[in-house]
Amino acid sequence: MPGRKGTEGIGGKLVLTSTALFFEGHAVNRVRPQFGFPLGEIASLSDVSRGLSRQLRVELRSGVHGRFVVWGVPRLIAAIEEARAAL
Repeated sequence: MPGRKGTEGIGGKLVLTSTALFFEGHAVNRVRPQFGFPLGEIASLSDVSRGLSRQLRVELRSGVHGRFVVWGVPRLIAAIEEARAAL
């Protein structure tokens, strides 16, 4: 797939708490990453969906970014922004 060189899709789920956004990899993955972004470290959230693929891009203040395939991107962005505003 063009533009995906050197990347691997890993299935999992995003979990939003009052202080962080966590990713938990599915058990069926070869690798099962688990990590989180403190909400205060998120610099920007973008809907970068293309075609049928719904994608959320999260960029941290450090410049590190991640891209996640999720349903309801606008709703998720709104929920994250609401949680950030409550910090």
